[in-house]
Amino acid sequence: MFISLQNASYQTIRQYRLIFGIALSVAIAFAFNWPLAYFMPFLVCKFLCGEKATLPASALVMVLGLVLVSFAIGIQVSKILLPYPIAFFIFSGLAIYWLAYWSNRGGNEIVVTLLFVCLAVVPMLAQVHAEAVTQFTLGFAYSCLNAIIVTLLTFKLFPLPVSTEKQKETIVCDKSEAQLLALLTTLIAMPAFVFFFLLDMTGGLLILTFIMILAQKPATILGAKGSVALLVGNILGGCISLLMFAVLVAVPDYSFIVILYALLAAAFSLVIFSSRKIAPLFTLAMTTVIVIIGGSTMGDGGASSTFYARLIQIGLACLYVLAMSTVIAVFMKYDAKTLKEKYLR
Repeated sequence: MFISLQNASYQTIRQYRLIFGIALSVAIAFAFNWPLAYFMPFLVCKFLCGEKATLPASALVMVLGLVLVSFAIGIQVSKILLPYPIAFFIFSGLAIYWLAYWSNRGGNEIVVTLLFVCLAVVPMLAQVHAEAVTQFTLGFAYSCLNAIIVTLLTFKLFPLPVSTEKQKETIVCDKSEAQLLALLTTLIAMPAFVFFFLLDMTGGLLILTFIMILAQKPATILGAKGSVALLVGNILGGCISLLMFAVLVAVPDYSFIVILYALLAAAFSLVIFSSRKIAPLFTLAMTTVIVIIGGSTMGDGGASSTFYARLIQIGLACLYVLAMSTVIAVFMKYDAKTLKEKYLR
């Protein structure tokens, strides 16, 4: 054991974990700066802020394995099916349906989200250049591997006594509800998916990715609550990113940026691991800061333009999902009240 935390509370240990994990991952990412390096602290944040306080090594390795296999399959399927749009769209629709069904039947949230990202990104990049897909896959896989190592090290150095483990109950739908929600996800996501690919809108890749992520969340497709929460969390994170960037311009030092991220994690952890209803918003804000600062470290125009572009993209994705879910609700007859009571409580 690295340090004795037997007298520390459950929340305190999780706060220490987040501070250490974010600081270490940021230090490594900024020091070596490989392609998509900023995904490393992003994934560390997702792992450490998840509903499960401690993830076994097997679960984390499974995440990496599934991501690698999915990206490899995605690359091969893109090569084979992209020349045949109808077959490609049928396969994509079935993939969206299956992922949404698995998610609602208790599938790992992080894995499902990453697979939806894979489904949106890989074929779109394959239309541009095969080398772009390979570079994205390698960079993402290396970031994922490093994130897993840092996360496991963090769990080892800051152990949480079994008696204090607090796991939230995972809501698992029955088969009929899971099938209905998966169908709603498919009906919402597929029109945008087809539209972006037919018009070859590579510049809208982030919008498509956000739509895919939003469409697989019951809290989003059943009402405005989830979309508003996502937008508010990203606005909060974007504003903090601009403040952080202004400070980094004044003090452009490697050690300082690591300390700044550690202080940010320390401040946010006070809310993230509390029982407040706004805790999920601060988790979203934390990941937003990581993505914006990590992807925009050269010049003020880069950071601010990334911030505003991200907000516009998320806003468009939210509006699309809300509009499509409303239209679909008019034409489909299902027990929306019961589903909302279950997922929007």
